Amino acid sequence: MFRIIRLFISLAIYLIKSQKLMKTISKIDDRKKVELMISHEAQKWGQHTLNNAGGEVTVIGAEKLDPDETVCFISNHQSYFDILILLGFIPKPMAFLAKVEILKVPILSKWMKLMKSVFIDRKNLRQSAVAIKQATQNLKDGLSMVVFPEGTRGKEGKLGEFKHGGFKMAISSGVPIVPVTIDGSYMFYESKKKVKGPVKVRLVIGDLVETKGLTKEEVLELPDKIRGIIAGNLER
Repeated sequence: MFRIIRLFISLAIYLIKSQKLMKTISKIDDRKKVELMISHEAQKWGQHTLNNAGGEVTVIGAEKLDPDETVCFISNHQSYFDILILLGFIPKPMAFLAKVEILKVPILSKWMKLMKSVFIDRKNLRQSAVAIKQATQNLKDGLSMVVFPEGTRGKEGKLGEFKHGGFKMAISSGVPIVPVTIDGSYMFYESKKKVKGPVKVRLVIGDLVETKGLTKEEVLELPDKIRGIIAGNLER
């Protein structure tokens, strides 16, 4: 409990201090410059917060990422802090397809809007369709997106079933998918087990999976294929 309180306090302090920079960035018209500034700040923010909470993140496969290539990151979801992990340890401008509930979080929601993140209400089919369309346009415009296809956090790190919206985005925009495995972040808060010492998290970047020129059969198989890659990188 002490660890999670420390994490929330660290996150809150950093967000409050960041408001001046947010206002500065919001006045800049150059979108690419804005994306790079946000990415740089987000890396510091994510790493600072997780370090303060006693987290140790090991990144595997970062060399596979081309900083200039637009991709759709498809990641499993173990914790409230997965967004911080991805922002802190993937050195690339990106936005999120995130649950609409995040809009209730002060300051953080403003930063995510500035990133051009898209908020989806899975209980509203019409709104969900609009959100997927907006996120697809981000990809077409050259901004990488992050999708958690499980739609919610897996209990005790278990991998859930994948929804298909993120895959439709990648196929429609023609960008490759990067499977991402987050392994261990649930130990920060959402595990019944008590962790002595640092919470050790593995962030595994998988090989690019192309979405262009797929047959109908390959399109249907894509969610299971990506889920298999992510599952294969989870430590047993």
